[in-house]
Amino acid sequence: MKNMTCPACSITIEKALDTVPGVTAKRIDTQAATVMVAFDAERTNAATIAKAITDAGFPATAKADANGG
Repeated sequence: MKNMTCPACSITIEKALDTVPGVTAKRIDTQAATVMVAFDAERTNAATIAKAITDAGFPATAKADANGG
């Protein structure tokens, strides 16, 4: 993810994710520039989550986790 340069970035991303219905958990790692999101697939999808993060100023792309999620 681009533009994630400081701890305050995680607050902006968290607020953006809070606006997405169906997000059930999130973990933001500013050092690795990654965001892990758990969500209800019946209420949202990875593309919608990536768009919310991108719209907050942090260009993001969806990538499945190692567990196939």
